[in-house]
Amino acid sequence: MSMHECANMQTELDQHELYVDPLLTQIATPPFVTFWQFYVDSPHTYYKSTFRHPISGLIVNGGLSHPNYVKALDTRAEDYYVHMQDLAQKCICPFSLRMEMVQALDQHELGVLKEPIQAHSFFRILHIQKLLDELPLVVPFKWEEEESSLQFILSKCLTHMVEELWDLCKQYRGKGGFLPVWRPFQLEIALEEAFHGNPLDNINW
Repeated sequence: MSMHECANMQTELDQHELYVDPLLTQIATPPFVTFWQFYVDSPHTYYKSTFRHPISGLIVNGGLSHPNYVKALDTRAEDYYVHMQDLAQKCICPFSLRMEMVQALDQHELGVLKEPIQAHSFFRILHIQKLLDELPLVVPFKWEEEESSLQFILSKCLTHMVEELWDLCKQYRGKGGFLPVWRPFQLEIALEEAFHGNPLDNINW
């Protein structure tokens, strides 16, 4: 499971009644909630590029592609490496767990609002604490500055994968070959799964 899969839940926006556990509905003070979302507020971002698998692609083309394409792919490969390196380092940062709720109000209800709405007024704090005590909604990890912390170990493992990927790129760039391509491809898929929950290329799902 990835960070995204472990800590992201949202209900559908299909105009139907919310299909959630009654215990969850007790958190909200409003009688009707349109939308629920729980997620981790992490610094991770998606890699936006038209080139998928740029590092393994740079190896597999074997130097046979047009020079302009190879140059562009070379640039994307370095961008990909820097991006993945950045995400691995950000794993050391503390992540905040966020809870969001949306309620639809008609024109009359909006008209009677005379004061700013306080976010905590929509939630029953005691019910939230009870759920956290009794149900496995969240798996907390103690935040530590020491090298034995989970975040530090995770960051080190992912950084090792990123650096291995880049070393293979520098060693086999433009040379082709099954094994030199297969290992970088596996590392690209593993890193994308870890950070985003799925490969960035839909064909690899």
